[in-house]
Amino acid sequence: KDNHGYSPILNAIVNPNFSIAMLHNYITINELEEIYFDNPLIYYACLNSRTLKYLYENFQDLWSLDCNMFPNITPYAYACFKYPEIAKQLTHNKHMTKELFQHPSKNNLTPLMYAIHHNKNLFIDMTKHVLCDQEYIEKQHPIYGNILTLAIKFNLSVVHYILSSKFGSPSCEGGANKSEIFGGS
Repeated sequence: KDNHGYSPILNAIVNPNFSIAMLHNYITINELEEIYFDNPLIYYACLNSRTLKYLYENFQDLWSLDCNMFPNITPYAYACFKYPEIAKQLTHNKHMTKELFQHPSKNNLTPLMYAIHHNKNLFIDMTKHVLCDQEYIEKQHPIYGNILTLAIKFNLSVVHYILSSKFGSPSCEGGANKSEIFGGS
């Protein structure tokens, strides 16, 4: 490491002009879990979409990391926020877990909440995933409310989709927890 605490691997991970594949034989899961400035090394791959994608495709152990080791946001949630195409690929990876798919960030936003705010197509794709269930849709953010509230506030283009989906059809009396999607009790 240099005098600022940066290792060659950390520099390689964040440098968009460097192909991390060159270091494939030198990177281990233990190194990716090593803490740098309060975050595991893999967290910094969020700064470089190509590296993030490569690491998740080539290091299967990353899928089983404890989401709680990320103090702010998981790399998957960050991808839902910043890199929708990579998030879509990660969503459909056979190693995707419910914990990773649904794990909220430090500010209690779930990956689905990031998607609804930033990318309509990713949001719709995620709601069709087997790991997206009614409980996840109904999750309440302490400030922003639930998915429908977020849609009305930030992405009107998905309101109709939510209301007509299996998660929020207002035509279903008592079905699909209508009162929950509308914020009732």
